[in-house]
Amino acid sequence: MQDELPPFHLSIPVSDLAKAREFYLNVVGCKEGRSKANRVDFSLFGHHNCGNVLEFKGQPHERIFATE
Repeated sequence: MQDELPPFHLSIPVSDLAKAREFYLNVVGCKEGRSKANRVDFSLFGHHNCGNVLEFKGQPHERIFATE
């Protein structure tokens, strides 16, 4: 049985980069990595977590679970 979780990459859409930074740095305790105007990378305890700014139109579930 493996004791450690293999490293993974997680990309999360965010609407506000400053709020995402505040949350991941000060609440979760991640360390900031590379960043650009529309994204920021965090080290999530050795895993790669990337927040990408997306403009949201409508409710998220309407885009993800569309029936058409």
